[in-house]
Amino acid sequence: MSGDAKKLRNATATKAILPADDPITAPLVGSMEFANSLTHANFVSFANRAGHSMSMTGTKWSISIGLDFYRTDLGSFIRMSLWFLRVMERVLRVLAASFNLADCDWTNDLQKLRAYLDQLYKELDAIANPLHQNS
Repeated sequence: MSGDAKKLRNATATKAILPADDPITAPLVGSMEFANSLTHANFVSFANRAGHSMSMTGTKWSISIGLDFYRTDLGSFIRMSLWFLRVMERVLRVLAASFNLADCDWTNDLQKLRAYLDQLYKELDAIANPLHQNS
């Protein structure tokens, strides 16, 4: 496959590396399908378009993510930011399952992150989705 861009692209298609019928990867596949509908990209292409870095100092992880927005309003920015955080939570969930981290502090913190994101979605809905106010 080395040097063959088409074979590499086909081998890294989202459905080739993330099973859609697995309860751990299905939410991430859904997020990637949404991203594909916006960018028409495969998983590797999408990941390469997002700026990110991960580092660890002692026992503390630091994750930095970046995404360029063009011609957007505050609601769009919040929706995309929340979506991007949700994708990161889903990626971390897949990593936890991959490394069999079912019962540890890291997985407990991941559960707290999920609950916190759920709450943020509710609290920011009026700003992120102004049309919801009128319905």
